[in-house]
Amino acid sequence: MPSGDSFGTLLQVIASVRTASTHAPLKGTVVTKDQRGGIRTAAVFVHKGSGLWRLDEDKRSVSYDPENGVIFQGATADESPGKDRKDWLPAEVSLFHPLQMRIWGASMDDWRIASAESKDRFARRSLVNTFDSDFTGYALVDLEFGVVVERLNGHP
Repeated sequence: MPSGDSFGTLLQVIASVRTASTHAPLKGTVVTKDQRGGIRTAAVFVHKGSGLWRLDEDKRSVSYDPENGVIFQGATADESPGKDRKDWLPAEVSLFHPLQMRIWGASMDDWRIASAESKDRFARRSLVNTFDSDFTGYALVDLEFGVVVERLNGHP
């Protein structure tokens, strides 16, 4: 469990994410590199205040309409998780919602935070896999925008 300066850094992350919910909507490009070196890019739009998000990748578009509680695949309503569902996000969208990422060590999470440190406007959270502690990684949070700008799932 994080302690000392790590605790203060985690409080900074929580405060920045909460503050970001009052900011204007965000748009960004998420670049994902797999273990074989393959690269994928996706465009993401997130309005934290309303809960609306959209992910466009190749010929696939997925979005969430919080007003009606519906996830859309393209223009077709695919699933109705209900207005309170906020537990599922595509990995690319979860970067814009650090508190909903599966890295906090909860029973359903794949990772836990081993330590955290901040420098300038960034907070780096060191991660350990909950199933195999030889697997480590990190998530780098931009404290101005309350989003993860870099995430690495490491190897033993």
